[in-house]
Amino acid sequence: MTTENPVFMYEELLELVMNDTEIAHELLKEFKVQTNKHMELLADYVAQLNTKTDLREQIKKTAHLLKGSALNIRAPHFAECMRVIEHNALDLSVEEVNDFFKRAEDARSALYQEIDALAH
Repeated sequence: MTTENPVFMYEELLELVMNDTEIAHELLKEFKVQTNKHMELLADYVAQLNTKTDLREQIKKTAHLLKGSALNIRAPHFAECMRVIEHNALDLSVEEVNDFFKRAEDARSALYQEIDALAH
């Protein structure tokens, strides 16, 4: 998985919303709320992988949703983390899924730091 992707491309997001910073900030606020909910679900699915192999499809679907959300706000690094999970959820070992999930959590933290810095 590459780390060359930028964490967040705020200028591109602004272009999408025709430089309306209020809309951009509302989108980012809602993104964080929804992402937190779905990352909690993903964490639960990943934690239960040892006992329930049928959760792999749920992991794949949730990662797909998170990837799309990240791409919509122009967060390519987090989106790439989700893409890797989505495309490999059915084939990775439990340890590998856990490793990629931890990388995704780190990417989310880095993204939130950049988003939060906009408010200051």
